[in-house]
Amino acid sequence: MFNIEYIEVDQPVKHAQEIVSDLLGSKFLDSGAFAKVYRCGNEILKIFEDDKGYLSYLEGLSKLQEVNSYAPVINYVKVFTSGKKKVGLVSMEPLISVDKIHGEKYMRFKRTVHQISAYFDDDSKNFVIPEELVKLSKIIKEAKKSTRRTCYDIHIGNIMLRANNSLVVTDPLAY
Repeated sequence: MFNIEYIEVDQPVKHAQEIVSDLLGSKFLDSGAFAKVYRCGNEILKIFEDDKGYLSYLEGLSKLQEVNSYAPVINYVKVFTSGKKKVGLVSMEPLISVDKIHGEKYMRFKRTVHQISAYFDDDSKNFVIPEELVKLSKIIKEAKKSTRRTCYDIHIGNIMLRANNSLVVTDPLAY
């Protein structure tokens, strides 16, 4: 679906920031523990540093042979490296975050995310999970094994919505 391009540079963080801010003129949106998010036209740019879980997830998604509606649409991934330092730049579709969801829609979203989290954490058979999500879960479980992560990171901040209200698993592994 997309390729991950690895590029050796002297200063990976600075290089990624210059592309996003100076070259593309992107607007800063938010940041988390390991990433900063920007908007550039109709795409979202995410810069992440040394996040093995997220990079493994992206590597798994890059091998998909067909579209999975629960996976984010990724335009491209560039990983800037210097020695062991890895800084990723991801271009993806814009999504709706939990802070933009209100009322009954928020309550349904929260319940659904709880069910998905329980499915991953406990292999819970108490919920019916759509086949496409089961397929994505296999990618996530493989990424978790390859990074030796101890837990999943599936919560209302790491699952988002498209404009059509479909769920998207954006960043399912804890660093």
